[in-house]
Amino acid sequence: MDLKKVLEAKRDYLITLQAERKAIEKQNLNLEQSIKDKKDLDKDLEIVLEFLHKNLELKVDEILLKVENLINSGLAYVYDNVYMFKINKVVKRNKNIFEFELIDLEANIKGWNESFGGGVMCLISFLLRVITIILTNKRRFIVLDETLSGVSSGYQIALSNFIKKLCEELGFNIVLISHQPLLNEFADVKMKIIKDKKGITNVSS
Repeated sequence: MDLKKVLEAKRDYLITLQAERKAIEKQNLNLEQSIKDKKDLDKDLEIVLEFLHKNLELKVDEILLKVENLINSGLAYVYDNVYMFKINKVVKRNKNIFEFELIDLEANIKGWNESFGGGVMCLISFLLRVITIILTNKRRFIVLDETLSGVSSGYQIALSNFIKKLCEELGFNIVLISHQPLLNEFADVKMKIIKDKKGITNVSS
């Protein structure tokens, strides 16, 4: 074999080896950079997740405080600061659990007690519906069909006034159906529905 051709073949082989080595070195550099980028990304993700977790906790606490404030404003307006509503956040099995608590400030009773009366529970239930509508951005319209009938007559005028103020301040439209006229005391529009002896329903304003 011609010596020149042998040398050229070896040269070409060395050039190929050098090119392969450079390619491998480049791949290694790319791999190292990818590993570094992955570590940086993981670190950034940890920071972002920690930030989101803290802000989510703050957001949850902010919402809980607003819920408590709205319900307590209703209870204070109608029942003259006798009751206080609280939401307790507890962790069970690494999950946040929210427990409602009602406190009778005069009798120093906590929890959900029969002595609180159905009217208090009716009012809290109504206000929770209001809050749900606000949080879900739904149309601010509610129909209350005897929903607040559990509230005793001594508190009905105060409740009617509170509903009126709630509608004005939060932009709600509420249709309240009740056999108890005092609940409609502050209504913008009052309609009376009576069924006569013949079974005919008459509506008057």
